[in-house]
Amino acid sequence: MTLTKITPSIIGANCYILISEKQAVIIDPSISDEQIAKICENAGAEIVAILLTHAHFDHMLGLERLKARFPDVPVMIHANDAELMSDGEKNAYTVFFNKPRSFGQPDKLLVGGDVVRFGSDRLTVIHTPGHTKGSVCYRSGNILFSGDTIMTNSYGRCDLYSGDTRKMNESLNSLYSFAVKNPGVVIYPGHGEKNLLIDALSEIFDS
Repeated sequence: MTLTKITPSIIGANCYILISEKQAVIIDPSISDEQIAKICENAGAEIVAILLTHAHFDHMLGLERLKARFPDVPVMIHANDAELMSDGEKNAYTVFFNKPRSFGQPDKLLVGGDVVRFGSDRLTVIHTPGHTKGSVCYRSGNILFSGDTIMTNSYGRCDLYSGDTRKMNESLNSLYSFAVKNPGVVIYPGHGEKNLLIDALSEIFDS
């Protein structure tokens, strides 16, 4: 599997493009559809899924045009965050820009334990509520795409719609137990740079 990370200069939510045997998965399309299409076309890869770690607007800014460009590619999100996509108050666009914004509807609802397959690789859905009620991480081997559950030196805020500090603590503790058993797991966060999961969580718990 090859991995490309692109971070838009204004909002700063990471977009990840994963390619395995000419099949591509896009995680959090925060960048333009042109950028995504060019990378996939240059690799000769077909996009087979668009995955969202959660439904805050900054992780979906390129979603509408990407979906218009590739209408048959399914948009997937945890079932608990589906309602946020079309509601500007809930996806936080209205909170920041004082106007509504809908990002459409998902094509497939995910739950924890679901598996998304592409090429010879697979991503397993780990439900990690707290930042939003439907926040997830996606795991592939020793790689974890953590969205805003864990960022470079912190965890996601819990004061927006459906955020829950108690749930976040539960999710972080569960991930810490996982990290202790799997110290080589690397996180690719929604914001910031990659880090060992155990190191990122140790920084959070020690702060």
